[in-house]
Amino acid sequence: ADLQALLQVPQPAIVLVGAAWCLPARLQKQVLEQADLPARLVYVDADAADAAARWLRCSTVPTLIIFARGQEAWRSEGFAMPELVRARLEQAVATANRAS
Repeated sequence: ADLQALLQVPQPAIVLVGAAWCLPARLQKQVLEQADLPARLVYVDADAADAAARWLRCSTVPTLIIFARGQEAWRSEGFAMPELVRARLEQAVATANRAS
């Protein structure tokens, strides 16, 4: 699927840029899958999809990016606790809803 088109839908998305060799990225993916967050989780393998990683301006893995209404709302490099991701997601959605 085209990443840009995928991020333009109204539903919030969490993009995780990782790599198979990166233990923190693998753990981040597992933790986010189990966190039951109200957003779509999109995984981008930085090695297999390097053009997508460049488009997302990722220089390190793992990188988490929250998109709300097609706009980047929050970014974190390194492992992020699911509680922090949930709080930033809720904040991003609330801000996007006020703006629309």
